[in-house]
Amino acid sequence: LGGGAYGDMKVCPLGHYCSRSRGTLRALCQQGFYCAIQESEPHSCPGGYRAKTDEETSGMLRTDLSIACEVCAAGKFNNNNTKSSCDDCDAGYICFKGSNSATPNNKTNGIICPAGSFCPGGAVKATPCPEGTFTSSEGEKSLSACRECPSGRFNTDTGKSGCSECPVGTRSESGAKECTCIGRNRVFLAVESKCVCEPGFESIGEGQEDVGS
Repeated sequence: LGGGAYGDMKVCPLGHYCSRSRGTLRALCQQGFYCAIQESEPHSCPGGYRAKTDEETSGMLRTDLSIACEVCAAGKFNNNNTKSSCDDCDAGYICFKGSNSATPNNKTNGIICPAGSFCPGGAVKATPCPEGTFTSSEGEKSLSACRECPSGRFNTDTGKSGCSECPVGTRSESGAKECTCIGRNRVFLAVESKCVCEPGFESIGEGQEDVGS
């Protein structure tokens, strides 16, 4: 900036802004803002960042983003440029690093908690529902959202949005991790969802006891 109203000052110095529109000849960049050289207006900390305090920047001028602001960690958010802390994101959501929303769902700031899992407040990743349970809804907040598989169905994996039906010749109670074969000397293979004879036995028909070889 030239002389005149600004005296002999040639440029607005680092860490300051000089604005005729604000009636300010020279002002120091305060918390939540930063100023490079020759700035007529201060730059604010962007969304997803917190403002560093005067104590944190003691002895330094706020000349750039890295000095004045700090990005929010995963699981946190901030949308107030002068606030010195980031808050936990809402339960039911996963906030990515630098989120500016407590309820993100745009794959940039974060996502809604996926089906088959739950996300408490401040979660950085989804917690899968345990074996034998499921949830088909997105955005669940706690373990209580995970429901037991109904009788006749099972779930041998975690993080599922539904339960598999037990095949013919098997049964299950609610909350089952696997099906129970009808008849003795048979074992259930969850991956293939079927019953086979135990070693040393051969089948004598579906739903009947197997006999030794």
